[in-house]
Amino acid sequence: MPFKRQRLVPLVHFVVDDMIPFARDAFSDLGSVTLLPGRAITRETIQDADALIVRSVTTVNAALLDDSPIRFVGTATTGVDHIDQQYLADRNIMFAAALGCNANAVAEYVLTALLAAAHVQGLVLQGTTIGIIGVGRIGSLVARRTQALGMRPILHDPPLARSTGDPRYRPLAEALQADVLTLHVPLTVEGADATRHLIGNDELACMAPSAILINTSRGAVVDNDALLEALTQRTIGGAVMDVWEGEPSINWNLLRLVTLGTPHIAGHSFDGKVKGTEMIYHACCRFLDTPPRWQPLAPPSTPLDSCVRRNDGGGMTEGDRTGEPLDSCVRRNDGGGMTEGDRTGEPLDSCVRRNDGGGGLTRGQPLSKVLPATGIPPGKPFPLAYDGPCVDFQTPAHEVATTLYDFYGDCKRMMKLLDLPEAMRAGAFDQLRHDYPKRREFAVSPVVLRHGTREITDRFNALGIPCSQA
Repeated sequence: MPFKRQRLVPLVHFVVDDMIPFARDAFSDLGSVTLLPGRAITRETIQDADALIVRSVTTVNAALLDDSPIRFVGTATTGVDHIDQQYLADRNIMFAAALGCNANAVAEYVLTALLAAAHVQGLVLQGTTIGIIGVGRIGSLVARRTQALGMRPILHDPPLARSTGDPRYRPLAEALQADVLTLHVPLTVEGADATRHLIGNDELACMAPSAILINTSRGAVVDNDALLEALTQRTIGGAVMDVWEGEPSINWNLLRLVTLGTPHIAGHSFDGKVKGTEMIYHACCRFLDTPPRWQPLAPPSTPLDSCVRRNDGGGMTEGDRTGEPLDSCVRRNDGGGMTEGDRTGEPLDSCVRRNDGGGGLTRGQPLSKVLPATGIPPGKPFPLAYDGPCVDFQTPAHEVATTLYDFYGDCKRMMKLLDLPEAMRAGAFDQLRHDYPKRREFAVSPVVLRHGTREITDRFNALGIPCSQA
């Protein structure tokens, strides 16, 4: 049955998740706006609202919307598993999602996390394989960009395999044999391609003992209990987890064992969030038959020449970022990932490039530095000058990526949840997401190589990091 357009009442009242940037500026152009934390959006708080704009923490279904006046629902996210779309369609409630708004942000997270995990565990990525489960917007970006790291993608996407017949799409069993496995699928519970617990005991048992699992899709795509057992028994090499079953009350024992963990922020770049706001605003305008008038102001480039040098020898970080310095983080000696500086372990500032030609990172020659470029005309982008040798690509890629995106800071703040009483951790998990630092995407800060080849420059550009030679 075709959707029948309904006009909202002349004075539109929006209830909007307060984590959506520029929400008041954008939607006040169309009516009145009430901003609320996502978990505070309830039946009671929407009783006088005509339109509801949410993010992923708000479940939109009959329990929330029955007997409400809501006629429009938008989610400023790519994922839609928190929305009962059939319920909305049955009640002629218009729905819009910001599909693809954060695809680039998630791809940049995966690249940075991959480089960080390799740094922590002493792995060389050149010549390895990466299984990519789900080859949509994000998976396609990851596939292209990991090739710049010298990795060979193994693609698995049953719907695309059926619709295209393309032999590039391989069986799951083949993807599970990869050195790294990364997940980019929606959470679905029914049908031939259901993804709930897509990775469970059987799948983890098929992975290599050295393999790394990365999950930025939805927590329940991985059976978290099964992953905890695999990490406990060390039947896989490690895991990088951004999404968790039961958020915000996650399995804290799993957090203790992952290689690196973050609080569901892979797609939380400022650029992606603003794009999501803009997409939902335009959808509202179409629904109201109103020409769009609001436009987000182009945010300034991040002034990386205001960076301060980290104490851990790991390049530069932005001086105005929140959180404690990474030099209080250490690497565990038990292979169990990251922990705080007052726990037992080897300091990360002693992780350097091997001199024995064996690849990876261990004690030896100190890492080179990432420096702010000088002589930049006012109003121009703020490039970084990479002043170290480019003998291999992985080392400069790691240093530059973790300079442009403070991934280790995200991991450290997540690990500090374990220092809190357990009853306080779920609220603190949500607070980390709510108070997330402004993170810009790579394109904002070009990189200038002072010592490097055209090949290295081209590989940076293939990673999505604008790069030129001095």
